[in-house]
Amino acid sequence: MIEFIKKAAAKISIALAFVCAASICAMVILTMADIGWRTIIGRSLPGAIELIELLMVITASVSFAYAQLHKKHAEVGIIEQFLSERSKLISDLINCTVVFVFILIMVWQGIIGFWESYKIDEFRFGLIPFPVWPMKLFIPLGFLGLALQLFSDILSTWMGLESHKE
Repeated sequence: MIEFIKKAAAKISIALAFVCAASICAMVILTMADIGWRTIIGRSLPGAIELIELLMVITASVSFAYAQLHKKHAEVGIIEQFLSERSKLISDLINCTVVFVFILIMVWQGIIGFWESYKIDEFRFGLIPFPVWPMKLFIPLGFLGLALQLFSDILSTWMGLESHKE
């Protein structure tokens, strides 16, 4: 069961990383098109900046799970270097659990924010008005992916703790 959860969380994290990569590619293409348009026409491509801003939401939101999969989030190990292996696992378990609960709250609030935006049909003010609510859906989706990866890490750490009984 734990292996299934780990594999599922990893696949979701990788899928979200592909969404992130597609968003980055779209931003690069839009930026290049905007520069070309500005060079040829003499003014900015209508709606490019607004769309790039919205794509940044996707990029930022969905990248966290993949970073957690590869343990690339920032860590400060000043105290941990003096702990035993079992104490490090306990520290990791506590840290992951606290962050997991916090991220679940972020998912919950992100869903509420998305729903409110959807209900009022929120648009980004600009030359071309873009709907904001589709982008707001990526915030709870990205945090949900991170929560699943953290849950997988909690289970793995718990199993490691079981094998390091003193």
